Amino acid sequence: MVNHKHKRVLIKDASPARFGMCEQHPHKENEYYDKLTSKAHCSICAIAMAQGQVNSDKGNLITLEHAYKQAKS
Repeated sequence: MVNHKHKRVLIKDASPARFGMCEQHPHKENEYYDKLTSKAHCSICAIAMAQGQVNSDKGNLITLEHAYKQAKS
């Protein structure tokens, strides 16, 4: 059984100040949203994705604030 330390909410139901901490870097707040994987990431992860260090398409990253506004509209 998986024990999550946080409650998952749809991005459209979250407030911009409530996106939590990065899974890979628990000391960093999530700032970016990957539209392909539907996961939030910190700036360290976003930089790694943009540099190709992580297997992801950097074109799918948007700021969490932007994702939140899109989901609400």
